[in-house]
Amino acid sequence: MKTRLLLPLLAWLTACSNAPSPPEHLVPEQQMVQILKDIHLAEQRITRLRLGSQDSSLVAFQVLEKDILKKYGADTGSYRASYRYYIAQPNRFKEIYQGVVDSLTAIDERSKKEARAQSAPAQPDSSKADTARNVRLKKILKRK
Repeated sequence: MKTRLLLPLLAWLTACSNAPSPPEHLVPEQQMVQILKDIHLAEQRITRLRLGSQDSSLVAFQVLEKDILKKYGADTGSYRASYRYYIAQPNRFKEIYQGVVDSLTAIDERSKKEARAQSAPAQPDSSKADTARNVRLKKILKRK
């Protein structure tokens, strides 16, 4: 009698569980971070192109998205299923997006640093300046 009640109860609890099962071809978290980072960079690239219509932007983005997924060995179906799986688990999804934010921040800081280095005036090498000064001093001293 107890097993008759226990089995339906377990089945009902399992069916009511909020945690979805992972898809067959789950994209690993670290790879998902890289894919999402590249997708955000592609979106930025498309935005900077300022294409005339949303349709043109969408077509261009879809081409870039396919290339990104191909680069990481994923297909559109596995990527979207993995995205839905991770989004259903807020803590894991938050960790994934923290990795995306960290990666994008590092890229931004690197590009700002390069821009500062290119715009800064060239600093004379102090050791060369000292050597040139010494040569001039020696010439002056020889004259006297």
